[in-house]
Amino acid sequence: MAFDGQALNCIFDWWFYHGNPKTSIWLDYDGELFFYDSDRTERVARVMRLGDGPCFLDYDAKNSPFTAVEHCQIAKFVRINNAKFNN
Repeated sequence: MAFDGQALNCIFDWWFYHGNPKTSIWLDYDGELFFYDSDRTERVARVMRLGDGPCFLDYDAKNSPFTAVEHCQIAKFVRINNAKFNN
């Protein structure tokens, strides 16, 4: 798995209760975590890993669609995964 399961559950739970309802969060079969607009027509960002390298947040939208609190939660998720998989 590309991500730590416990960290993945935490971000899904947090997003369900506290995240912007206009932004959906999805995990695809290739192990990337996607953020879509409310219509699920446009991807706005994704957390991905290239090979065995570190995770990073990649924006597909011109401007960050996330609030400061949402961005902190995504950064926390990325840090946890990078700490676990990049010792």
